[in-house]
Amino acid sequence: MQRHQLLFEYGKFCKLCSLPCLQKAQKQILTNVSGIFRTGMNAIMGPTGCGKASLLDLLADRKDREGFEGEILLNGQPRTQNYKYHVGYVVQDDIICRNLTVKENLMFSANVRLSTKYTADEKTKIVEHVILQLGLGKCADTIVGNDLKRGVSGGERKRTNIGMELVLSPRILFLDEPTTGRDSSMARSVMECLHQLSRTGCTIVFSIHQPRYSIFKLFDTLFLLSAGRCTYHGPTDSVLNFFSSVGFSCVEHNNPADFLLDITQGDRPQLSAQQQDDIAFNEESS
Repeated sequence: MQRHQLLFEYGKFCKLCSLPCLQKAQKQILTNVSGIFRTGMNAIMGPTGCGKASLLDLLADRKDREGFEGEILLNGQPRTQNYKYHVGYVVQDDIICRNLTVKENLMFSANVRLSTKYTADEKTKIVEHVILQLGLGKCADTIVGNDLKRGVSGGERKRTNIGMELVLSPRILFLDEPTTGRDSSMARSVMECLHQLSRTGCTIVFSIHQPRYSIFKLFDTLFLLSAGRCTYHGPTDSVLNFFSSVGFSCVEHNNPADFLLDITQGDRPQLSAQQQDDIAFNEESS
């Protein structure tokens, strides 16, 4: 099974904004950001406006490189010209034909995007494999639906949208906030599906804002952003120990994702030495 890793390093990233009545202004979005994403679930997390979408778009080669300094490597090598055709990108809002069935949407994507060297039978087999991968067998022949015509659930619709990228068998799959607009149950269903997909050797990289704990614990690697700077990059199961070592301790029963967002937004003051000692004493006593 081939594994892939994505290495990136940015000196800075500026986005130019011009209006007819104003001079050009520069805004630095990402500063001194570097890291590596390996096979598995790689989450980019942080508060609104911290640069999650910009980082994701740069990694997926969907962002204008004007003002960008740095490099992005795939398996230690510079990205090729056709890089974007070998990765999948699932946008936040579902782009899907609501009047077609789940299978018809996947077949449409396969027919439009796969090479002409594939026969009709081969394309059908690819679509059937994707349906099996994503657990869409029960709703494969159900119309997606819209506000006026009932169809599949929100979680099934998102998985269908993911499937439209998976027909390309991408080495890396990028997703922009895949849980946005879903209730907690649907969000968990989508993320569990991605988690299973990552165990087949796919590198999953996604932005996410405020996941519940059952979703948070599915992440292998966490990349935490605050105001365009990286505050933590490493294993998800080590993040609480890291922040505890610098004076920010997560109280018992608190959702780690909420705790981390409070820190990155500056809403949680650093604990005093006495408070840290009290927490350590309580943990030892329990």
